[in-house]
Amino acid sequence: LIITMRSRPSALVILAIYAFIATLGVSYYVIRDVASQIAAMQDEEGLYSYQLIKRPPSHRISSEGDNDDRFSDYSADVIVDLNVDAQRSPTFPIKTHIVTQGHPRTATTLLFNMVATSYFLYLLNHDSENASQLRTIQFKRDDAGKFLKRAEGPYVMKTHNDLSGFLVNDTVLFTAAIDKNEAQEAMERLTRDGHTVAFIQDMESLKEDGVMGLVEKYVGGFGLSSEQGKDLADYFSKWEILRQCCGQQMSARWRNDMLPEKFKRKGLSHHPTCPRYDIDEVEKKFMQTNLFSVIEQYPNMHPMNRPSLNDDDLNGTYCSSYNHLVRTEGLSIWGTPGGRPVRSNLDHAIKHQFLLGTEHLEPEGVALLQNNTYRNVWRYPEEEKKAWLETVKEARDKEYEDAAGAQMQESKRRRRRRRHKQENASSNEERNNDDDSSSDMFDENEGIEESVSVVEISDKATKHTEFSVKRDFDHSHAIFLISFGKEAAESTLVERCVLSLRRRGAFKGYIVVLTDARLDRYQNEWESKVIVMNPLPEHFLAE
Repeated sequence: LIITMRSRPSALVILAIYAFIATLGVSYYVIRDVASQIAAMQDEEGLYSYQLIKRPPSHRISSEGDNDDRFSDYSADVIVDLNVDAQRSPTFPIKTHIVTQGHPRTATTLLFNMVATSYFLYLLNHDSENASQLRTIQFKRDDAGKFLKRAEGPYVMKTHNDLSGFLVNDTVLFTAAIDKNEAQEAMERLTRDGHTVAFIQDMESLKEDGVMGLVEKYVGGFGLSSEQGKDLADYFSKWEILRQCCGQQMSARWRNDMLPEKFKRKGLSHHPTCPRYDIDEVEKKFMQTNLFSVIEQYPNMHPMNRPSLNDDDLNGTYCSSYNHLVRTEGLSIWGTPGGRPVRSNLDHAIKHQFLLGTEHLEPEGVALLQNNTYRNVWRYPEEEKKAWLETVKEARDKEYEDAAGAQMQESKRRRRRRRHKQENASSNEERNNDDDSSSDMFDENEGIEESVSVVEISDKATKHTEFSVKRDFDHSHAIFLISFGKEAAESTLVERCVLSLRRRGAFKGYIVVLTDARLDRYQNEWESKVIVMNPLPEHFLAE
């Protein structure tokens, strides 16, 4: 500011200049104090401006073969305006036990790993002692309710079982669906049945948003910090590739591409992206991520640092070594050389008897099934296998076998239709974008459930077929449930039992609940075929 004066300034002018300078000085200190107070308020109340992870560019490979862009740093897509370490309140219901469930081939492994890893980070933030106690398991038995009641500490469970057995307090569900409509229907049905549902992952949204879209949901759902969000994005961008292109549960299409010609399955299309990756380089980059290093410090979480629960620990060359065995020895999904085994009609008939279980089977037949597996029987000499099958069939009730067999065939047809729908969806996605690396992330492998034990198979077959044999039970029989005492009245055991009878047992007849609970305890709980009876006081005095 230049002031040109031809004469000596008056006292008034000098006073105005002093006032202007003083105003500037006072304003500076006032603004500084106000800014400090605002910052203090933000620190106290946890206020911050936070933009979640954006969906990063898909992993595309240039025509010149430059692959560096596959491992781009996703931190550029995360914007934190004030507090980098700030955390939000979780939007998911957080409980001690978490169950992830879905049909095979609906990206259930991605669901399981994403949930388990996010829950692990949540525990590090809020309950670090329990982070070292978190258990991650694959659950195939039918006694989930009993198991969860006895289970101590946090669990994340992966299952393909029906969810009616998981209706237990302190348990929250994450499930998978094919499309948005199925996800909405599942949410309404599970909520109506009494489950606490946190999130339903559907393949339609997964293809639209990619894995990074999932990361965004889990960062908010578990209330993770922005820094943890960046780590999740970096971790799963590389794990996604290993899941498809490496290990025992790799894409069926990629395995088929690598198998020797004599073991290849006809009709499978080629994998669109796996041939382009240096799989050892991807593995090493995955092992260099921040989250991989954190998980390595917790032995209980080591399975998350693998392509699947069935794989060994990574070492920088695990994937190329495994893929080499597929190419040279025809390593199958079960880890055995020789490709996918081709079974005879005799072998299929033997397996069918195990699937039917021990129901309506004479003692001599039960003895042949118990403490044995169909894979063991397959190893018998041909004549012994024929004799085994003939003995079991003679000991089996023919009417039951026919009815159960028909129901099992119908179940197979439903699975084929569902698989056909999923394959069509994948094919359409490939036609729209051949370079989309997520186009095969949902390719769960067929046959993975064949490792289930004989007892599990027998129990499952029995539960699904028992009431389909003689439907007249619905009209000629009733089931009595007796529930006495304060503890029984306060629990949901009766509700779960009725639900299991209706859904898993397929029983449509009358159910009578005899209880000493207050009259309104079960009022308006069920339909008219569930009768609640309360004994009169004099009934308790009877001799």
